[in-house]
Amino acid sequence: MKLEITSSEFEFTHYDTSERHSASSGDYEFFNVDAWNSITINDKTYCASYQTGHTFYDGDMHCPTNDFTLLYANEAGNTHLIFELLNELSGSDFEIDNAKHNEFMNDTLKKIMDEDANINSLEKMEQVYFYLCNNCPDSYDLDL
Repeated sequence: MKLEITSSEFEFTHYDTSERHSASSGDYEFFNVDAWNSITINDKTYCASYQTGHTFYDGDMHCPTNDFTLLYANEAGNTHLIFELLNELSGSDFEIDNAKHNEFMNDTLKKIMDEDANINSLEKMEQVYFYLCNNCPDSYDLDL
């Protein structure tokens, strides 16, 4: 049985906008933004917090991107442990099949189940993982 997962609209704080330039993207505007929303899994609601500026064009710290990254906390509160644990995974983690990796995935699942017993299989953990990946805000969709 699949989980029912929904999310609220994003709320955000726009701190400032600055003109930037990178060799690969040219001139662009960087939006310094915190965003957050609630994600409900079945009947339990959790906070997810995001911020721009944690990835960079060409590895140059003077050229932050407008991509949002899951944060562990911002002014809205703490990102829930479930999302922190899932954020440490990649999509390919659900495809690898060897004893050591399976042990790692089962340990992660156990930690998540301690927080929410509804997420009680690797398939459900994968469902929440991909929902979280697709939940990430886009700074160009926000009314800045």
